[in-house]
Amino acid sequence: MLPCKSAKHGLIFITLGAAATLLGFFFVDAATRSTQSATGLRGGDRAVLELVLERYKVLARNVTMRVEAAERAVMELRRSRTSEVAPAQPDSPQEAKPEVKEEKEESKEDTKGAEGGSEGAGAEGDAATDPPFQFPDLEDPEETEEERAKRQEAEEQLQNSLILYNKTTGVYRRWRGDFKCANRVPPLPDGEAVECTPGFDAPCCSALGWCGRSADHCKCEMCSDYRHKAKISFQSMRLHHAKRECETIAADLGEFTSPEDCAHSAVNDAECGKMIMYSFNYPNWGCRCCAMDTPTGDEEKPEWNVYSFEVSEEIL
Repeated sequence: MLPCKSAKHGLIFITLGAAATLLGFFFVDAATRSTQSATGLRGGDRAVLELVLERYKVLARNVTMRVEAAERAVMELRRSRTSEVAPAQPDSPQEAKPEVKEEKEESKEDTKGAEGGSEGAGAEGDAATDPPFQFPDLEDPEETEEERAKRQEAEEQLQNSLILYNKTTGVYRRWRGDFKCANRVPPLPDGEAVECTPGFDAPCCSALGWCGRSADHCKCEMCSDYRHKAKISFQSMRLHHAKRECETIAADLGEFTSPEDCAHSAVNDAECGKMIMYSFNYPNWGCRCCAMDTPTGDEEKPEWNVYSFEVSEEIL
C-alpha cells in the first residue's frame, strides 16, 4: 500500500498549489482593475501600475507551473500505489497455480524483484530501487553572454532614439519620452544617469526609476529633482468646476486670500497638479491642491470650487 506520508504530501502539494494560484489570480485581477481605473493617472504612474501587473502575471504563471508539477507528482504517486496493490486472491488453490508460475517467471525477468519471492515482495523491491520523484526546475534559465549582449545592444538603440542622439554632432537630450530614468535604463552617452524633463508635468525621478510629479517622485530619499533646470511661472487661472472637490487631494497649502494666490503657491509644490480647490466662504479651511491629472469628484460640495491654472515653461 502507498505510505500515508506520501499521500499526505500529495494532498499538501495540491492544496498549497491551488491556494497559491487563487492568490496569484486575485493579485492579477486587483492589479488589472487598478490599471483600468487609473485613467486619471499620468504616464509615469500608469507605467508603475503596468509594471506591478506584469510582475503578478509572472507570479501567476510560475504558480500555475508549480501546480502542474504537483499534479504530476500526485499522478506518479497514484501509479506507484496501483503497482503496489496485490491482486485479488483466487477462490481455489487450482486457480492460484498459474498465477504463482507467472509470478515466478516475472521475478526471473525482473532483476529488481527478489527471486522466488511473492508479487508483493517484487513490488516492494521496485519501489525501493526506483529514484524518488523530482520536481522540475521552474526557475528561468540564466541569460547567456550572447543573449545579454543582444539585449544591451537593443536597449542602447532604443535609448538613442528616445534621447534624439545624433552621433555625428554628439547632441542629445538628457531625458526620454517614456518616463523612464536613472538605473531603469542605460546611462547617457556621457556616462551619467538619464534624467527627467525639467518641466512641470514630470520633473522628478523616483527611486524605482520613473519620472513624475508627486511626493514619491520628488521628496523621497532616493529621488532626483530636476525642477531647478527649468523656470516655471504662473500664467492664468479659470474656474474648472463649481461646487466640487478634487477627487484626489495632494496637499493642504494653507490659508490664502484668493485662489490666485493659492495657485501661485501650487506651481512650486512638487505634489500639486494643475488644479486647486478653494472656499470663498471659509478661507480658514485652507486651499488644497489636486494630485496630478486627477479629475473632480462626482459629489456636490456647495462650499468648494475647483480651479485650473496654466504655466509657462523655460528650460534653462
